Amino acid sequence: MSHRLTRKEMKRDEVLEGLARFVEFLRANGKQLGLGLVALLLAVAGFAAWKAVEASREERANLRLAEALSTVEESAGGNLEAARSALEAVVVDVGGTRAGAVAHVYLGTLAARGADYVSAREHWEAFLAKHSNDALAAQVERNLISLDRAEGRDEELVERLRGMLATESGALGADAVLWELGRTLEQLGQVEGAIETYSRLEEEYPASLYAGRARERNASLETS
Repeated sequence: MSHRLTRKEMKRDEVLEGLARFVEFLRANGKQLGLGLVALLLAVAGFAAWKAVEASREERANLRLAEALSTVEESAGGNLEAARSALEAVVVDVGGTRAGAVAHVYLGTLAARGADYVSAREHWEAFLAKHSNDALAAQVERNLISLDRAEGRDEELVERLRGMLATESGALGADAVLWELGRTLEQLGQVEGAIETYSRLEEEYPASLYAGRARERNASLETS
């Protein structure tokens, strides 16, 4: 008497057959699989060790920066050479870390206070080269904008700000860039361009903190 296999039985046989093929594969390739597993485990262990070393390195770098900033505080209002040396040592020793990059920001600030605008720009741009999308980067962008104005680079600044708007690059929001662009155009005496920029800021970013200030500047420019 013939017996027709049910769908459930056929499925079970397929699974058993698959298991049998897998067991045979393990028997034939067990040594190679073992070596592959060992290699995988070594890779995982190596990655974990690297992460631990990196975490330890960042922690040591943060301690170095904290020590240097203590020197900066102690030197406030006096000779800042010791503070500058301490921060430069951080850059040299742990320059590849976040703490090393932050040391560049402080060095730029010290340079700007001493009217060494070339060094200030170099340090701030060194920070932005590696960290361009956080709150500190936004402040550094503002520092560079102020530096451009202090050096009379208003026309260059206009082009840079327009480029930031076109490419949506930089750490500053578009509303902040429009505000800085309007201010710069106003400083250059390009009143129509400033009004147009402030108006764009009001229309595109009505909830921005800069929108009210832009409205005030437009009102002042239109009545002057």
